[in-house]
Amino acid sequence: NEELRRRLREIAAEKEELSGRLTAAGREKEELIDELAFSNTQLVCENERIAQELSTLRTEKDSARQVIEGSRRLHQLHDSIHSEESRQLIDEDRESRYLHQTRLHDFHIKSCLGQSTTNKRGRYGC
Repeated sequence: NEELRRRLREIAAEKEELSGRLTAAGREKEELIDELAFSNTQLVCENERIAQELSTLRTEKDSARQVIEGSRRLHQLHDSIHSEESRQLIDEDRESRYLHQTRLHDFHIKSCLGQSTTNKRGRYGC
């Protein structure tokens, strides 16, 4: 009988200890859940910030692409204009040389018409 009471007291003490440990484990679990919830909230905020930054970078990238494309078109237009100007200058130069040669030829003919002498070989001086 005494043995049984002693054993019941031991079991009651063990139960009390286990109950205390279970309560402490419950509190620790709640603290971990709170920490996890806080960390999760921080991660959600960080993800939202990163998503916003990524969106901004995509917008900047698209803007940069548009600027690059515009610049490329501007360079093509610039090259095209210079190419056309070069063609015009070459054409004008050819025309100018042709006119100059024609004037020289006309002057030569006119000066020759005024001469009727022959050179040493018997040809006209012109």
